[in-house]
Amino acid sequence: MIDDQENYITLMKNGEIAHGNNIYFNFDKHNGCLFNVFFFMYTMQDNIPPLMEVYENQAFQVILGGEEIQANLKYSTPFGLGQIAGIYLARELPLSEAFIEYNEQILQDNLMIIKIPEPHAQYFDIPEENWDFTNIGPKLYEAHNTCIANQV
Repeated sequence: MIDDQENYITLMKNGEIAHGNNIYFNFDKHNGCLFNVFFFMYTMQDNIPPLMEVYENQAFQVILGGEEIQANLKYSTPFGLGQIAGIYLARELPLSEAFIEYNEQILQDNLMIIKIPEPHAQYFDIPEENWDFTNIGPKLYEAHNTCIANQV
């Protein structure tokens, strides 16, 4: 789904495992349509410390499409019994053919699979999620073009 918001054009993909776990490509209308890649993960655990305290000023590794990459917790807030965590994978990237090719290379049957390894998985009820990335290239270009047409 592509959403035209005040400051951003957002391409969002819903998770396949847990309803509500989404991955976002957020194109910034104020910053030359550079984009951020992030996702939200939910936890229903009530016996863990606030994740912003756990990951204060500290990156952690996630496995995206079989490759280990650095992630940063940007946002965490209580939600029901647990927390919602906003985890950034990339910030202020230009859209490029190389970015799209890289994403397509790490797909598994058109699925982008992310795993949160130990010791970090202990904080998440579902430390693995996947998103259907069929036709991700055209969708990224569509969101980017929408951003360019609506730059502030």
